[in-house]
Amino acid sequence: MKELVDVGSKAAVSGAGYFQGDFIGLEATIKSKKVNPNEPGNWSYYSFSTPDHASLTETATAFPAAACNACHAAAAADDFVFTQYYPVLRAGKGTGELAIGGVSSSLK
Repeated sequence: MKELVDVGSKAAVSGAGYFQGDFIGLEATIKSKKVNPNEPGNWSYYSFSTPDHASLTETATAFPAAACNACHAAAAADDFVFTQYYPVLRAGKGTGELAIGGVSSSLK
């Protein structure tokens, strides 16, 4: 899951930096050989935001794989994932179930 947030201000009372702006959406990617057996890397991509980013939806339909995979295949650092931009993902890489709290999913 990925929260989409505008880039906020570069200054605050606590000092200079990059601070989050407004929440604008929610996206998800799912890697599953069972759900996505014919997709590159077994990935599917979803957005739970309305097109205008004014609100969230309760359900989402996967985007056509070609719409997302071209960029992910060309620029993602590891297995179609942009781990180069997310320190938490880099830290969790290779830790298996421990990276998700040791919980397995029975996603259908």
